[in-house]
Amino acid sequence: MQLLSPDRFENATLLIVDLSGASREGLENLRTQLINLRHLRLLFIVTPSDRWETVQAHSFGNIEVFDRRLGFKALAQVIQEHHRKTLNASMSVQVPHATRKAVLKGSGALNEMMHACLFSERMPVKVIRSASSSVVEALEADGLKNWIKAVEQHHSATYHHSLHVAGLVVAFCEQLGWQEAAREAMAAGALIHDIGKTRIPLAILDKPGKLTECEFDLIKKHPIFGRDILNGRPEIPPQLAAMAVHHHEYLDGSGYPDGLTEKDLNEQVRVMTICDIFAAMTEERAYKKAFPLRVALAELEKMGRKLDQSLVLKFRSVVVDTDLGRIKKKPAQEKVLTGRHHN
Repeated sequence: MQLLSPDRFENATLLIVDLSGASREGLENLRTQLINLRHLRLLFIVTPSDRWETVQAHSFGNIEVFDRRLGFKALAQVIQEHHRKTLNASMSVQVPHATRKAVLKGSGALNEMMHACLFSERMPVKVIRSASSSVVEALEADGLKNWIKAVEQHHSATYHHSLHVAGLVVAFCEQLGWQEAAREAMAAGALIHDIGKTRIPLAILDKPGKLTECEFDLIKKHPIFGRDILNGRPEIPPQLAAMAVHHHEYLDGSGYPDGLTEKDLNEQVRVMTICDIFAAMTEERAYKKAFPLRVALAELEKMGRKLDQSLVLKFRSVVVDTDLGRIKKKPAQEKVLTGRHHN
């Protein structure tokens, strides 16, 4: 049995153990390792009619069992419900009601989209629309500062990023004077924009260190994976699919996956790209520190003709707004961080 590093499970809340084919030696090894992982909820997968598996599972003490016969779909639902409860508990009591509700609905929509990808089912359009509407309501009621503080509590870096982008695009589109329906569409696009990452192993998405060239090349394929996923799902409007496929395209043609240029990229995609890049730079990861907002804005400006700089200029006022209150005087020792960000 593979050794479990306590560091790897520092932020984990659930450990699932499948006892199929387990040996006594492996179980003793697991028992020893779990001494350092007592904070985890333990879920053992067993066949109830198999007395040996049942006895071994309960010998670990305070555990829960899952009936293997129920199948993977049922297990996925158990995991999703666990994550919902964990996220709700992790958000501080200071998180306003509208924001808490929208973060939970947004996370739930991401869960259901992942489920649809895994089992080749229709995308949960009603759930996505409802979540998008809640995001718009939360930003109107509580502002961007509360949104960012709330989504930072999410256990999944990928989910955190999608929810972060959703808040940024809604706030940006409000600044641009877009109507509510347009803001809801952008929130939905943000929830969908990284759907291609469902085809990338978590070991790469959540890698604590720097990506290798091969791993980074695979990450860069997520817009192509997104196109493959959404092409077979006509229930997703083309303008939302475009955000998933084209949010890494640049106006000068140097982006990917298709090398599109200014004439091919509408304002929705341009807005999504700016928010996606900014979110990636300002999020903290195990492999990098977050860029200060001042530095991230400067990086957007340095990208020049790659981005719509007229929009970048307008975006600045969104994140420098006194309600957000996150830009402070730059300390003398502050340095620009370099390295790849998995956006």
